[in-house]
Amino acid sequence: MITTRGRTLIAEGGSEWKAKGVAVHGALHHEIYAMGTWPETLGYEQLERRMGKEAADIWWDTLEANIFGEADGAWLQAHGFNTIRVSFGWRRFTERTEDFHRILDICKRHNLKCIFDLHSAPGGQNPDGHGDSMAMRGMFWEFENLQYRVVKAWGELADSLHHYGSELLGYEILN
Repeated sequence: MITTRGRTLIAEGGSEWKAKGVAVHGALHHEIYAMGTWPETLGYEQLERRMGKEAADIWWDTLEANIFGEADGAWLQAHGFNTIRVSFGWRRFTERTEDFHRILDICKRHNLKCIFDLHSAPGGQNPDGHGDSMAMRGMFWEFENLQYRVVKAWGELADSLHHYGSELLGYEILN
């Protein structure tokens, strides 16, 4: 378990600990501007329209299953990394929560620590596409029910992940 002493991170043995990490984008959040769509919700809708729901689901499942896997964890460990930051969209709170467990299991096997980063809130926390705002404004801040959903979902996710040890370094509550 990592703790703090002032502004210093401390490893279990009492020595100073420094994060050497990378961001694993795309594993649980799709900033799909590279596909010519923005925000994420619009990308899902366009892919479904073009391919049909079943084919689009297979496409997303294949992408997510291969974007961060066992080989990636081994490579990061072999090259001296000790931390990953995994962004995710708000839909992950209700869809495919098993992916959080899959990523933490990989981290555990490869001595990596993970920070989960809520990269988009329902309604969008800002007008930018990465916030997944279809209205191009931060509607998350305008509606208490959206804020409540996120607070409740964070609690449920934390409860489901509480049994993990030091591989779960922390949470970025909202990007």
